[in-house]
Amino acid sequence: MFTGLGFAFGLAFTRSALAHFHQAEGDPAAARRAASDALDFARPIPSPPLLSRTHHQYGLMLLSQQQPRAALDHLDTALTLRRGSRERWGEAETLIARAETLTALGQPTAARANYREAANILAELDDPRVTDVQARIATLSTQPQHNPM
Repeated sequence: MFTGLGFAFGLAFTRSALAHFHQAEGDPAAARRAASDALDFARPIPSPPLLSRTHHQYGLMLLSQQQPRAALDHLDTALTLRRGSRERWGEAETLIARAETLTALGQPTAARANYREAANILAELDDPRVTDVQARIATLSTQPQHNPM
């Protein structure tokens, strides 16, 4: 339907969701194609929230495919966009994803800093997920460092 209407916003949003679906179904190649399509549709649209979401989802997909360095690039872009458009909840979500990525890269100090920043935002927003993020900080603080991927 979105293709027939030429509605790029809808195409970007649904392709991003489709990438998540393909990843969950165990088809990483299809997930990458859909995520790449989502970015292609989102880039020309003057909607930082859409583009930041698309980069965020792409980063999560890459992280689940054991590609943390590539994931970090997309998450960094998402974070910059979310900060620029003052998407506070989205900023917290991307900081959490960055922390998970940095943990996978064997950078616990940087991961803790991202978790703390996310916790501060969630606390400001009275979001109950702050408790989960604080638990992640505590867990990360007790784990030994490991070699990066």
